[in-house]
Amino acid sequence: MQRESITFDAKSNWGQKHLHGLHWGISVIQDDRYRIQRRDWGGSCERLHNQNLDLVGDKPIVVFGNVWCHKDPEEAQRFHHPREYTARNIRWFYWDNPLPHLLYQGAWNTEGHKNWLRLVEGNTMRTHLTPTRRGQHTQRVRDQLRELTRGTHTDWRDIVGPRRPVLPRGRRVLICPSGGHTMQAYYGWHKPTWIQDRIRECEQLGLEWQLRDKPSRGAREVNHNRLYQQLQSQDYFATISCHSMVAIESLLAGVPAIADGVHSAIWPRPPEQADGHRGGACELPLISRLTLTTQEWLHWKGAVQCPSDSEVDAWVEQILLDCYHKRDVYNGNWYHT
Repeated sequence: MQRESITFDAKSNWGQKHLHGLHWGISVIQDDRYRIQRRDWGGSCERLHNQNLDLVGDKPIVVFGNVWCHKDPEEAQRFHHPREYTARNIRWFYWDNPLPHLLYQGAWNTEGHKNWLRLVEGNTMRTHLTPTRRGQHTQRVRDQLRELTRGTHTDWRDIVGPRRPVLPRGRRVLICPSGGHTMQAYYGWHKPTWIQDRIRECEQLGLEWQLRDKPSRGAREVNHNRLYQQLQSQDYFATISCHSMVAIESLLAGVPAIADGVHSAIWPRPPEQADGHRGGACELPLISRLTLTTQEWLHWKGAVQCPSDSEVDAWVEQILLDCYHKRDVYNGNWYHT
């Protein structure tokens, strides 16, 4: 298939699916070029027949989002929980959205295209157990931001908006659930029940609450409806989320995060940096993560973690290890440089 040529600039749309040809679900990486495109288009990937893990063999796989998004109703039923890959000793990479700000409209992405992604090895989010390959670094993100903006933005800190210390402000908690299918498939949670449990916890602690069900991507781009804009323009005590990037976006906006499941701020705080004593709602014994789970939050009677800017920055650097411009994903440079 002949595909249009596309340039590496801030306006081009590298997020078009016809540039890679993959569909939701599992594809097998058939050679060591690691070009995440269909093999018959010059890439390295072939779709796994019937999503049958018995056919994988000793090759790595890429899991493109969640297969239930597939248009074929039979394919959409062929979801595998990540623990199945681990049980079979399959090496796997999960394709999902990157640090949210990379997709927001700005000088680095003038049309707001989905030009970046995350490819995380062995999990849906990076944790302290995620392997880091030799040569895997974040300087390439800085270099590409500099190139895309012609030197006006040279660091990820230039694209995340105004920063302020992570502290509770006000008495209102912003509840940010994931999609119902995601919560059920990964954790066996019923979304309405999860929401009601969080509301009840807020009320038990004497806190107000507000629900932010995930808007569509288009809706987030209009009327200043990005999460960090909402968090920065209003006073919130904390956010509560699960299995999403909400936690790190919350911390970058200066709002403490409470999060369940595998999420974007599961990070062991270095003991020499851990600082849970800031008075008031932040007064906690030293806890070795940037966030609390909802159970921990209740145990500590509504206290929250308030990591320092340096701790948040250190984890953003970890997240960015797995964030790539799609040009590099298609041509294999993501893996080899």
